[in-house]
Amino acid sequence: MGPFLGLGSEDGFDVEGRSLRGDPEGRAREVVAACTRTHAPCRAADGAQGDPGTHYMTVHSVRTDTGGETGVVEDIFRINRRGHVVPAALWRPASGTAPGLVLLGHGAGGHKRARRMIDLSRWLVTEAGLAAVAIDGPFHGDRHTEPITPERHQALVAAEGAAAVVDRMVEDWLATIDAVGELGVVATDALGYFGLSMGTRYGLPLAAALGDRLHTAVLGKFGLNHPGRPAALDTTEITRAAAQRITAQTMFHIQWHDQVFPRDGQLALFDLLACPDKRLVAYPGHHADATPDAVASWRDFLARTIIRQPID
Repeated sequence: MGPFLGLGSEDGFDVEGRSLRGDPEGRAREVVAACTRTHAPCRAADGAQGDPGTHYMTVHSVRTDTGGETGVVEDIFRINRRGHVVPAALWRPASGTAPGLVLLGHGAGGHKRARRMIDLSRWLVTEAGLAAVAIDGPFHGDRHTEPITPERHQALVAAEGAAAVVDRMVEDWLATIDAVGELGVVATDALGYFGLSMGTRYGLPLAAALGDRLHTAVLGKFGLNHPGRPAALDTTEITRAAAQRITAQTMFHIQWHDQVFPRDGQLALFDLLACPDKRLVAYPGHHADATPDAVASWRDFLARTIIRQPID
């Protein structure tokens, strides 16, 4: 199947990606892809299950920005897998095939085109020649009709079931990787992942599901205890199990004075990571802080480790 994301850029979209609801009339193209992988099949909203190992997807291309002088092509698209919509954004080089794909998981309150996602992705494309893709987290961005409070977000997660939300996010990511692979201009056999805080909550189970397909990961600002979190939102056992299955080279970032996730719980999670090559980095400051040096360390680590060097 040839590339399915090829529309000219359209007006009427918020630069931060909050107004991408509905295709521009007469502009969207649609393809149906049956992408076979070894992961579990997607489920419809009514619980019906597709063929084992197969995602049946309808991909709507909302817009493509050709990049102009930046050399970065940005594709905004949605994956509809049996009625479940996954809003996504892909950044890729304007020419050639990107040798690897970095998955970007945003934090709570963010979205696929949050400033950090855009800045990281553009650096990965222009400086490392890679591609990057981000999707909206549960009840974030274009998954919801309007901005919601943290309390409302927690209520929605609890209503669906915290474990079910984790499973859904993993399947959404797997479907997104398949969809990007259909482009033919991004290699999806060399994968990296970046996600802190909520990005680690959903990124660790994804890393476990991907196994050796995931070469590198930057995780952190997350731990095994979260004071004040309602029991209905607890996914600690899922986190523990996933940490013991991760194989990718991992950088784990801690804010030394994190007021959301206590340091001892973060260190305990780092100890659980089963990957043979892992490194701990710590910076002073609170949960939301990130110095330029820290940002540079994330992106340099991803660029350096995503392509595995052959063993002589």
